[in-house]
Amino acid sequence: MTKSREQFTKLFAVIFAFALIAAACGSDDDETVAADEPAADEPAAEEPEAEEPEADEPEAEGGFALEVDGTDYSLAGPPGGILGALPPDEVFLWKYNFDTGVFEQDGDEPAPPFDPSPRTASEDFQIGWSNPLAAIEFSTLLENSTIRTAEDAGASIVGNCDINFDPVKALECTETVLQLNPDAVVFPNWLESAAEASMALYDEARVPVVNMDVFHPNAIFFGADNFTSGAISGINVGLYAQETWDCEDVWILLGENLASGAAPDLRLQGFQQGVQAICDVPDDQVVRIPVDGSGEQGLQTTSDWLTGNPDAIHPVAASLDDVVTVPMSRALEQAGRDGVASGQGGELNAIERIYEGPTEQTKFLGTTAYFPEFYGDFAVAALIDILEGKSVPQEIHISHVYLDRDNIADFYGEDGVLIGDLPS
Repeated sequence: MTKSREQFTKLFAVIFAFALIAAACGSDDDETVAADEPAADEPAAEEPEAEEPEADEPEAEGGFALEVDGTDYSLAGPPGGILGALPPDEVFLWKYNFDTGVFEQDGDEPAPPFDPSPRTASEDFQIGWSNPLAAIEFSTLLENSTIRTAEDAGASIVGNCDINFDPVKALECTETVLQLNPDAVVFPNWLESAAEASMALYDEARVPVVNMDVFHPNAIFFGADNFTSGAISGINVGLYAQETWDCEDVWILLGENLASGAAPDLRLQGFQQGVQAICDVPDDQVVRIPVDGSGEQGLQTTSDWLTGNPDAIHPVAASLDDVVTVPMSRALEQAGRDGVASGQGGELNAIERIYEGPTEQTKFLGTTAYFPEFYGDFAVAALIDILEGKSVPQEIHISHVYLDRDNIADFYGEDGVLIGDLPS
């Protein structure tokens, strides 16, 4: 086992253990999937006894527990019932029915953690693939890990259509991949608006699908633990604000992109709760600005907001990914503002920004890593299990770690390459 694999396995175990503590109440989602979605039980009225808080750390009440650097934090937590962001007690095993093209719930107990260890396919399964946005490094890492894992398992990847973050292209790529008669498909479409139409074609062809980071009906979700990843970032930013500004005059600036869906937006909700677990930021100092997912708009929209709000003394900024958040940090730097941004993804531009200089200079504290180098390990393992008649969790979430100048060299070099070899 390589150093990077050992680190990743430990991180997965720690985050999953604390996710099990979360008690989120849910409601049935209006959007239906083929497998039945049971209603979430009401949480127990009695709250656990709270530990005495640190003298200079405000007590945050809630049912969601998260450990950051050895300290436990309690947050209100995410709402339940959001597909693609279900808490562990709402995730069940699904089994694919190849006669109907429908995933069916297998049992009444919550699913155990998914084991992404290398598989050996019983035959040369043909696994379809489309690239979500070939222009960015994150997508390249997804593709490389998917191809590598499939080949190592004795399966083959067919198709390589660039969705290009375009709902029309997502449908075209679906049609292109299906023409190759795949046994199963990894479909990392990041636009919720294209999910239903694309999945209708896969369902008609009775081809099981694993998607990445955005929920699709009648598909296995794999991706970020959205609320947790945002909360990790927010707690680290809150601790920085406490140490640097004594939590005075902090404003929370959130770059939202609602086209990505409700589940990714939980990153922003987690970030807000994480900051507010440390600093008592009033809700009227929490601002959302629309971004379309491009770095250019992230820079421009943030710059415009900073110009129009000179009284926001210590803005702390976040968005759904590093593509937008790193430019938000540059807007803070260019405006000479005493603020900081924190990213999501652990993408190359964020790694380079961390290495670029101290936070006081770059206005970039760090990023919550998603380890796209391992996405293929999970997605391909799940599809092989499905094709061999096994049940898998309806949602599989990767674990996260916060990268900053203190630990970046333990995980990534200055060139953005993961330290240690990927598993072969």
